[in-house]
Amino acid sequence: MFVYDIKTLTRFQLTDIVCIYFAKMKKHDGNYRDYPATFKLFSEYYGMKYKGFTNQKDVFDAYFDNGRKGWYQRPLRQQGPHFVESYNKYKDISFAEMKKDVDDIIQFIESEVKQGNTYIPVIADVDEKNKHRFHSYDNYLLEEMKYKIIGKHNREHSLNNRITDYKKVYDLKVSIGEAGEHIVESFEKDRLTNYERKDLADKVKIISNEQQHAGYDVESFTSKGKPLHIEVKSTSKKSIKIMDFYLTDNEYQKFETDPNHVIYYLSGIHSAYVSLFILTKTMLANIEPTPILYKVELDIEKKN
Repeated sequence: MFVYDIKTLTRFQLTDIVCIYFAKMKKHDGNYRDYPATFKLFSEYYGMKYKGFTNQKDVFDAYFDNGRKGWYQRPLRQQGPHFVESYNKYKDISFAEMKKDVDDIIQFIESEVKQGNTYIPVIADVDEKNKHRFHSYDNYLLEEMKYKIIGKHNREHSLNNRITDYKKVYDLKVSIGEAGEHIVESFEKDRLTNYERKDLADKVKIISNEQQHAGYDVESFTSKGKPLHIEVKSTSKKSIKIMDFYLTDNEYQKFETDPNHVIYYLSGIHSAYVSLFILTKTMLANIEPTPILYKVELDIEKKN
């Protein structure tokens, strides 16, 4: 039924189709009972809470004659642009046609789950009108490149509790960092492929796990084949006015001494869109980093 590859759908586009399908069903439709099992499958695949998908369906419930109130308190446009886009696209599609699409989606996800495939973030271009923005910084124009995210959004480590769970804090930071590295890896592969250097694109890889003292996270190349050592800094913040991040001593020394070193800064991790900024040595030449850690050593075994 799909005229495009299911794998190219964003998480929001794919799950919106299924949520609209169930929202079109009458309250007492026997097939409506299938939605809990479907959303549990989604929860396992995307690493998200089951409740998130039921809430997503409730938004669409309010716009169909199904015997349910749904989430009617806010207009659809205030729920998010993907809700409006999906509703306008599928509201008039026949139930039979939608069932074919939904069956394809569920079959695809079941297959992925059974095979134990990891669904990691990759990027897809947004429309050119909204892809590029430029920010003025120290006589430089800093380009902000925006991309759709197609992949897993691991939000199982939410921090809504008032009492801080430090393991959850740590796990959340790790998931943000890992997502950023996968996005950069995807970006670099696409960039080199677009330069018709697939030979180099195939060599792009994340090294942070296997070479923890390298001082950077991703190995890539310029279009001319020169090595590019990328330190990735990521944040879940969608809108940023001040770009701040931390460098270890090893990362800072690498940035200072390695002529092939560059920093990629990403904002909006775990959301539908991510913004990518490329920070060069020249751009950061006048930055004075703030030391925040000092090492103290006490030799308690030393004899007088």
